[in-house]
Amino acid sequence: MERYIFSDLKRALCSWKFFISVVGVAATFFLFGGKPYEGYSIIEMYQFNIYQIQTLLVYIFCILPYGDAICQDMEYRFCQLMIIRGKIYFYSISKAISVFLTSLLTMVLGTALYIMVIRTQYYELAWVSEKYIQGAFNSLISYGMHIQYVILCSIQIGFLTGILSLICATASLYIVNRLFIFSLPVISYYALCYLSEVIFGDYGLHWIYNPLYIVCDNEWLSFLITFLVTCILFIIFTYIINKKLKWRLING
Repeated sequence: MERYIFSDLKRALCSWKFFISVVGVAATFFLFGGKPYEGYSIIEMYQFNIYQIQTLLVYIFCILPYGDAICQDMEYRFCQLMIIRGKIYFYSISKAISVFLTSLLTMVLGTALYIMVIRTQYYELAWVSEKYIQGAFNSLISYGMHIQYVILCSIQIGFLTGILSLICATASLYIVNRLFIFSLPVISYYALCYLSEVIFGDYGLHWIYNPLYIVCDNEWLSFLITFLVTCILFIIFTYIINKKLKWRLING
């Protein structure tokens, strides 16, 4: 299975789509988000931007590098060749891990590029306003660990983009159409938010993956909940991918 994962990650990360997507995430935050000169420090501006509507465009960029991997494999019959050389289970796990990690890395690297550009262009600005501490990982801000704070926030949002990418990969087994796949991130995000609110009440999906929201005033408990929910969703969609691939292989 290691060879499957290595091959998938190499295919995903060494592509022009991954580079374009990272730049796209940074450009979306920079072009459509708030600017430091409008009265925000770097951290305040970042927190403001990740809560705005343009973040939905960022989700699409995170799906772009490898969200259509299974769809592409099925179009070119590459899926059958890979399964014949190994097992459906290994292929499914490899695809799920690669799709998830590629989306996560796109968010993290795109955010890092965005912060680097902002820091370079507005070098005279402070990282954070005096006594300004808000949201999860605020202890890092209080200790002056601003870069680590941004990375952890981008990882938490990256968990969400990874799950949205898995949803796209799962949907591609039912409807083999790339345009349809790339239209799913926003639709699936709102659908998951609605379903989670119906099941869990006010603590819906948009709060679970929101780094500005913490549970019981415990930032690490909030992150643990986010991690566990992500693991559960990852297992569910990987299982669906594996079962659907078996069905398609048996039924042609």
